[in-house]
Amino acid sequence: MKKMLLSGLVLISSFAVFGQTIRCGYDTYLKQLKQDFPEEYTKVLAAEEEAKAYSNASTTYKTNGGIYTIPVVVHIVYSSTGQNIDDEFVFSQLEVLNEDFRRLNTDADETPAAFEGDADDAQIEFCLAMQDPDGVIHSGITRTETDITSWSLFVATGADNYADNVKFTAKGGEDAWPRADYLNIWVCNMTGGILGYATPPGGVATKDGVVIGYKYFGDDSPGGVYDLGRTATHEVGHWLSLKHVWGDDDFAAEPQCGGSDGIDDTPNQEDATYGNPTFPLLDDCSALSPGIQFMNYMDYTDDGAMNMFSNDQITKMRDILETSRSTIPESVGCEEGGVDINEVLKNKLIQLSVYPNPSKSEFIFQMKNFENKDIAIEVYNLTGELIDRILVSNTGDDKVVFDAQNLGAGDYLVKASDGEFILTQKITVIK
Repeated sequence: MKKMLLSGLVLISSFAVFGQTIRCGYDTYLKQLKQDFPEEYTKVLAAEEEAKAYSNASTTYKTNGGIYTIPVVVHIVYSSTGQNIDDEFVFSQLEVLNEDFRRLNTDADETPAAFEGDADDAQIEFCLAMQDPDGVIHSGITRTETDITSWSLFVATGADNYADNVKFTAKGGEDAWPRADYLNIWVCNMTGGILGYATPPGGVATKDGVVIGYKYFGDDSPGGVYDLGRTATHEVGHWLSLKHVWGDDDFAAEPQCGGSDGIDDTPNQEDATYGNPTFPLLDDCSALSPGIQFMNYMDYTDDGAMNMFSNDQITKMRDILETSRSTIPESVGCEEGGVDINEVLKNKLIQLSVYPNPSKSEFIFQMKNFENKDIAIEVYNLTGELIDRILVSNTGDDKVVFDAQNLGAGDYLVKASDGEFILTQKITVIK
């Protein structure tokens, strides 16, 4: 379905008002980038053009040739016990991604014969990170408790619970690991009828990754018809620059056949497809059999109705892994780290203590064993605004008095860093 790129991007908040599941917020997110962050949007378009130029100029098969392995870190951000999902859902989600991208999914044989020749193995695999960016042994899973009860794309981008804030510790979420080496996936409580969304290549590094509602993450999740982990498959497709198969032209004049996903071997399609259709499914844009490719991972059907990426989609994803995401296949994130963080902390006895907490007027910040390095102490409110910054010429055991008399009642975040380690504490001001 090769026509115009990124046409028909329309904010779809009306769906959220009526409670309909939109499944994916990708086109909404791009619309917000274009309106509120035009410089970021321009970089997204540039990454797309770079991949196109690479593909068009390439006369041989991709230089890496074989299997690409992508290290994944999963950030679970929760405000209730139910949102703090078990590790088993993370492990099962990685299995689903590997099965779907390698075409080892058990329902691969359900691809209709008319489209079977267009479906293939993407030769892309995923592993849960075994070391953090500092080379320290890690589980690949972070857990962050937050006061933000839900996250939404249908609020102002400056609102506390705007979805992208889940990607920042200072805003109640969890900071991204470097996108050059990891795929960041945040799992949280998404609202507004959206199951998840992804950032395309080329955007801001600190926002890069995938956000998924906790009910839809992992195999056998409590997500109803979206319970097989295919939301992550769909969103990672976006992260690798794929568009929706109907071209995101939902609100164009009927028939809606002017949009495009930029892919030749996905038939032109009028609208997103919901439910579990019976093949063949025809519409105004593909009125003759075999009709539309509703079983493609980049449509909106139930998890049980999805089962394929097309050959040209696979080529595009691999082009991205050799252009704007070319550092990912070289990452050592899947190799076992050489340092045990527990031993590091035990040997150094690094500490940040805050007392009294809560307090009406002042807090004492006490730092121990930062190896006599200078320490930067920063205090943020939960919107991410820097309130104060204190530099300490550390002697190994220091105390700093922080005057909070002019702060309003509420929670704040304290970060202490010596350039190597960052320790955080939440403080509460009472009046």
